[in-house]
Amino acid sequence: MPKTVLLVDDDPLFIEVVRDLLEVHHYQVLMAHNGFDALHLLTEQNVDIIVSDIEMPVMNGIAFHARFAENDSHRDIPFVFLTSTDDGDKINYVRKHPRVVLIRKSSMVDELIRTVAYLTSMS
Repeated sequence: MPKTVLLVDDDPLFIEVVRDLLEVHHYQVLMAHNGFDALHLLTEQNVDIIVSDIEMPVMNGIAFHARFAENDSHRDIPFVFLTSTDDGDKINYVRKHPRVVLIRKSSMVDELIRTVAYLTSMS
């Protein structure tokens, strides 16, 4: 049975790209467009990992994580922020939570471009 990823981001194009990437690697992907929707989805679905943006309307990723972390049943679910924010307060929030991983969206794009460039240079 595939692992389930909850992907939380307000950018429809970005969420589609990441969803496609995860599905190619055989993950089941559930999607929410803000933290509020993600919290609601977590009452109905079990997930193996959460990948969330920080900057979102309605409920941003920091508020979502804070509410998520209040629930003891979520204690073992890994949480990843995939974000482009440079907001120092938000970055410090992530650093204060050792069970949270931060990945920069720009790094993900750079890695993709390097890989495509390398692989296309071989043909």
